Amino acid sequence: MNLILKNISRTYDGHVALNDCSFSVDAGSFNAIIGPNGSGKSTLLRIASLLESPDKGDVIYSDNGVAVKKDLFLKRKIAVVLPGDSLFNETVFSNVAYGLRIRGMDRHVVRDRVHDILERFRLSDKIYKNARTLSSGEAQRIGVARALVTGPEYLFLDEPTASLDPVNTEIIEA
Repeated sequence: MNLILKNISRTYDGHVALNDCSFSVDAGSFNAIIGPNGSGKSTLLRIASLLESPDKGDVIYSDNGVAVKKDLFLKRKIAVVLPGDSLFNETVFSNVAYGLRIRGMDRHVVRDRVHDILERFRLSDKIYKNARTLSSGEAQRIGVARALVTGPEYLFLDEPTASLDPVNTEIIEA
């Protein structure tokens, strides 16, 4: 599935965040948006991930050239990690399992996938700890793990390694 943004514009309280921005992303590709602070990168990610609507322009997800309806089915193929994403006042397991549970997955599948992703992010020893008691680096890893565990077709990461030490950065980038 490809992503096309056409002539996207977005204004907040008279401040232009995006003006006539267009680009496309091919399925299976890795892309980065870089620019100075306040240049609209986060706004662009929120619009591309369907969390926000543009004032003008079109966001099109297409499958073989056919526009896909922006419904729950499409939104479940998208995962987003934003700076300061909140964790639930629950265990690490519950936080990471959330997306799988709301999709109605079998509890054994949920358990296996959560255990696998926590091992990958070096958080297995934290599985039954309250997520809000962990360090900021561990919390950021939980946020990325929570997004990845659902197997999204599109993953939008907004500064996932900001303020992290080299060890935590390496874990997320792996």
